[in-house]
Amino acid sequence: MITKELIARINALSRKQRSVGLTPEEKQEQTELRQTYLAGIRGQLKGMLDNIEFVDAAPSSVPPQVLRTEEIAISLRRTLKKH
Repeated sequence: MITKELIARINALSRKQRSVGLTPEEKQEQTELRQTYLAGIRGQLKGMLDNIEFVDAAPSSVPPQVLRTEEIAISLRRTLKKH
């Protein structure tokens, strides 16, 4: 979960890294915090994509087809993992 405290700590470590450098423990903490942040972003994106529905216009006698976004989400996950 992304919180203000998480972002503030990531930013504080980033500023310290640019100014005086980080200890090995701080580098490890920075890596873990960044992974937590990225996992939160991916979770939010997946949640948004899972709630999107595409509706095809169909003749009035046939109910509209609803397509789920699972295939799009899988494609995006693959793309995000590459970067």
